[in-house]
Amino acid sequence: MKRLLFLITLALSAVFCRAQIPEFSNRLVNDYANVLSTDEVRSMESRLRNYYDTTSNCIIVVIINDLGGYEASDFAQRLGEKWGVGTGKYSNGLVILLSPEGHEVFIATGYGLEGVLPDVTCHRIAEKYMKPHFREEEYYEGLEAGLDIILPVAAKEYSFEDLQKEQEAEDMEELLGFLTSMGIVVLSLLLIVAIASYRKKHPSKKKLALQAFAKVRTRNELAEAIAEAKRVRVKKEKVDKAVADLRTQRVEDVAHARTYKLMVDSMSVALDLGADEQQVQMARSQAVAGIIGGIGSARSVTALQSAIREAELAGAKEHEIANGREKALSGTLSDLSKAVSVKALRNLEEAATSFGAKSVDVQRAKELAGRNALSRVSSPKSMDDVTEAIELAEKLGVPSASIASAKDAGSRHALEKIARAGSSDEVREAAELALFLGAAALAVAAARKLAMSRLRPTVSRAGRSSWGGGSFSGGGSSGTFGGFGGGHFGGGGGGAKW
Repeated sequence: MKRLLFLITLALSAVFCRAQIPEFSNRLVNDYANVLSTDEVRSMESRLRNYYDTTSNCIIVVIINDLGGYEASDFAQRLGEKWGVGTGKYSNGLVILLSPEGHEVFIATGYGLEGVLPDVTCHRIAEKYMKPHFREEEYYEGLEAGLDIILPVAAKEYSFEDLQKEQEAEDMEELLGFLTSMGIVVLSLLLIVAIASYRKKHPSKKKLALQAFAKVRTRNELAEAIAEAKRVRVKKEKVDKAVADLRTQRVEDVAHARTYKLMVDSMSVALDLGADEQQVQMARSQAVAGIIGGIGSARSVTALQSAIREAELAGAKEHEIANGREKALSGTLSDLSKAVSVKALRNLEEAATSFGAKSVDVQRAKELAGRNALSRVSSPKSMDDVTEAIELAEKLGVPSASIASAKDAGSRHALEKIARAGSSDEVREAAELALFLGAAALAVAAARKLAMSRLRPTVSRAGRSSWGGGSFSGGGSSGTFGGFGGGHFGGGGGGAKW
């Protein structure tokens, strides 16, 4: 008996749920889903009201998410019948039903409009003109695009085929205009590129003469470059500037030299070209300091030996070389503690040992490297980085329990990254990372769903406008919707899903 009562209650609930057709609202635009702005509702309402006053064709727009279990076509037809859309004499009513959450639009027509708007035409309007906007959540634009076709066709100003041909002709004209403009732009760019390429491959004699100064290394070459510049009539001030720039560059070559031979050769060239001797000596001091500093930058035995040899040639003192060796050892241990891969770990450990590092210092640096690797796992950036960090941690002998704990923390961090993601690509990458680190698939799916919902464009909650003080003569319970009236569906319609 209880089971029977339960089934009866369930059946009555289902009937009740399927009976949720909204009551007539005295408006032509009814946004129950709040996807249109107040101005958008007002503009569309005015347009449809003026159209009704002019043609007597009644077009109703209903935007609603919950269809109460009905198919969109059935819901639209029942709503048209319940509201009495249209006039009994002409049966000229039409309902545009939009369900944003259901991703569906349906255009339902009464008998009087079925001839000019048959099912296939309604479907094509929804599919071709409305659906592309709805896919981008441009609901107002999609409805307006549909109305741009429906209103003149329903008023018999144009046939749907004529409108299509006219639109296609306009589209073709716009396309040809666009292609023509793009052709002009492309040709202009190609011409500019061609001219620039030609000038690059065939520079003027004056430009070539000035460029020649950059290659000058001796006093004779300088004299030849000056003579050539004069021969092709390069202005004196440009020649003087080229000579001054040349001498400055050669002095900089001295300062940047990192081997003894290169420093000596650069000094000889700079002095031969007439560079200021005091400036050359200052540049030499910078070069010597840089050569000695190269000892501290060494990260291998070979590099260290080469740096010491160059420093000795440059006149470095014993204590300067000793300080450089100490810096090399300290820097190598520091880099070892920050090693990011097994290969880097191996090379730095070998170098530190060769430099005379104590085993306790090497072990301390490796422990720090292990902690850094775990930190990279618990705060993951990418799957490649995590994979490299786990491999490094295992090589360093980090306990498996510590690695597992870091992966758990990393999976939680990745789930948080999903929530903070600023784009669908970031959501996808964070979700893949979370799954890679062992996060539960259900947790990842839930986080991803919430993130994608947050990333969807938001819309302002719309107010609703009604006709001031008036009533809609074609609506109400006493009105009829042509083929919908009396409960017999004789009209048609068509729609689309996206």
